[in-house]
Amino acid sequence: MTYQIVPIAEEHIRGFHAAVDVVARERKYLVHLEAPPFEETRRFVLRNIEHGYPQFAVVSADTVVGWCDVLPNRLGSSIHTAELWGSVYCRSFAAKASAAS
Repeated sequence: MTYQIVPIAEEHIRGFHAAVDVVARERKYLVHLEAPPFEETRRFVLRNIEHGYPQFAVVSADTVVGWCDVLPNRLGSSIHTAELWGSVYCRSFAAKASAAS
């Protein structure tokens, strides 16, 4: 799989939303069981861009297949720290891994 890791931009929001939904529906890695509503996701990404919070899209063949974001903690003495979130999915890779095990 050939991919690029790029700073997230408004053009990636729909694909980011879809990628979050795929990973959430796996019910393994995220607290959510599906992606939040699209408008909520859109506001989240645009806020990160506006504040300069690091957020990246993993893109393969013009499809967002993953992401990584680093969001600041807002809790008192932890304000100088951040949370790292991310995931990558690829159905063909998952199928190969499953067949190999």
